[in-house]
Amino acid sequence: MLRVLYQSIDRHRRPLRDHHYLAFPKFGIAYARVPGAPYQAVAPLIDHLSTADTNAFRTAASTARSCAWSGTMDLLTARELKRRHPEFPVFTVVQSPGERIASAYQTVIEDADSLLPTYFSENQFDKDMSLLEFIDRACLSRDMSADNLLRSQASILKYRGQLVPDITFDLAALRDTPEQLVERLCEYSREEISTADVLVTPPQPKPVHTEVLQRLDVRAKLRERYRQDYQLFFDNDRETGQSRIGTLRPAEAH
Repeated sequence: MLRVLYQSIDRHRRPLRDHHYLAFPKFGIAYARVPGAPYQAVAPLIDHLSTADTNAFRTAASTARSCAWSGTMDLLTARELKRRHPEFPVFTVVQSPGERIASAYQTVIEDADSLLPTYFSENQFDKDMSLLEFIDRACLSRDMSADNLLRSQASILKYRGQLVPDITFDLAALRDTPEQLVERLCEYSREEISTADVLVTPPQPKPVHTEVLQRLDVRAKLRERYRQDYQLFFDNDRETGQSRIGTLRPAEAH
């Protein structure tokens, strides 16, 4: 009962918190967004699919500055997506929990010129904290109330206990072969997706951040807080280890 009441109040405070899905009827596919670096890396592709116009891309620079959806996009909840387009295969891009928290730290603490976003200022984050302090604070968060940059990817991508995306890409793997994303989507699209101007630009983690993420105590904290993410998407014994993803789930016969 309390959970239902909280969710009702939260919908008024953060009305787009669970609107993570975007359908592309022309191509017969849908996208599930993980906020932060996973979305920023593929934002030009999402713009292309949304507008079906290769001249309407964001530049790499403007994409890097923004985590927001385009104002012309029709944002859906998982429930709305399932009701309107149940036959569309859904793709997403995920990021190892450590690198994702480091990316959030860079966005919220290091690169931001303005004041902290409301959630962070209300939950004892501050502009002078180190990455290690940021991780400690992030690991105290809980999915029901956390900002989407800190919320587990499992929480974002599940609906009624089931994972919504049919095909999942590892952001780290896209650094080496970014073309594989569009190539795979072309296999399931109703129409050809032109790859000439589509830029998939996965970020490179900062070496100083990587050093922190390799600490055993940090890895232990991240594995505890983001246990579902590791179980669903990544090997448990390595922070950015061999991903179990990149192939369709059994529900691939769309």
